[in-house]
Amino acid sequence: MAKKDQFVLIGIATDKQPDPVKYAADQGYKWVFGMDSGLAQKNNVRALPTTLFFDKNGKEVKREEGAIDRAAFEADLALIL
Repeated sequence: MAKKDQFVLIGIATDKQPDPVKYAADQGYKWVFGMDSGLAQKNNVRALPTTLFFDKNGKEVKREEGAIDRAAFEADLALIL
């Protein structure tokens, strides 16, 4: 798996009820989590969940629509590390 500080994971919620930021904190999620402020539309998100992988220059290199398992996440993450 990736070494510390090699990537940033950000969760973005598109609905406000129940409070997704509070839910993430209550679940003990260790990544940045916030409310959508236009990112979904800007990145042409058509389904939820959608996982986007960007390289260090901000270019999208992989998109997964729908839930993905750990193996798929790690394989996609390897594309940007």
